[in-house]
Amino acid sequence: LLALKPAPNELISEKKEALEHGETLLLGRAGKGDRIAAVWLAPLKSRPEVAPTLIVHPEGAEWVLASSRSANGLVKGILDRGGVVMGIDAFQTGSAKAPRNSSALAFTWFNQTDDANRVQDIVTALAYLQNRSGAQIVNLVGLEMGGVWSFFARSMAGPGVNLAADLAQFPTDDDQQYIDRFFIPGLRKAGDFKAAAVVDTEGKLLLYNGGAGFPADWAKESAEAGGSIAEVRASKASEAELLAWVAPEAAPAGKRTAPKRGSR
Repeated sequence: LLALKPAPNELISEKKEALEHGETLLLGRAGKGDRIAAVWLAPLKSRPEVAPTLIVHPEGAEWVLASSRSANGLVKGILDRGGVVMGIDAFQTGSAKAPRNSSALAFTWFNQTDDANRVQDIVTALAYLQNRSGAQIVNLVGLEMGGVWSFFARSMAGPGVNLAADLAQFPTDDDQQYIDRFFIPGLRKAGDFKAAAVVDTEGKLLLYNGGAGFPADWAKESAEAGGSIAEVRASKASEAELLAWVAPEAAPAGKRTAPKRGSR
């Protein structure tokens, strides 16, 4: 398997530092030895209809914190609209960067690649977000190459995950790109992007900035078969568009829909 979703009793967490409206922490799986640096940010006023959001960025949790402090930041916008936001340092990103020599002969016989570990970290973080928040639906937002990692992580995360993913112009038919940018042995043989698109088709889906060869029609049809809708486009999505997708604005207070004639 590409990644395994941990059961609630397999999740471990340790609070590291209190923040003004949240905390930093370490996540992991019991007996696995993984430690994922994370940040949890809570809104001043929660809106239950806004699903909690995990944001995955190559710069890690620090990008999430910086966005929460920016006047027009995506994270600040989600918090202002009442949504919880979580960020992580996926494997070898953010504070998790460390020397790792993977050039040894048969390294991948006994070790996961960086990208496989990143997918697992996202799946673990999603399980933690679902368990801690108690939400039936959560959002997963992958930015830059974090979108490619998130695309595959969502396929292993089970139901209840809406995905907005930057496909980072990844050319899905180019073998060398898989070696250079997203290396998981056997991934292409297993069906790569097409296989991932059909594993979990229930949640809302926004795929953007797609590269050459991305099976857009396949993704749309797979989502439709699962009773959902996939929006797939080659253009980029702005942070304002992502905010509207993740956390729609609340209807103005007191605004009501006029009753239909004859209704009571």
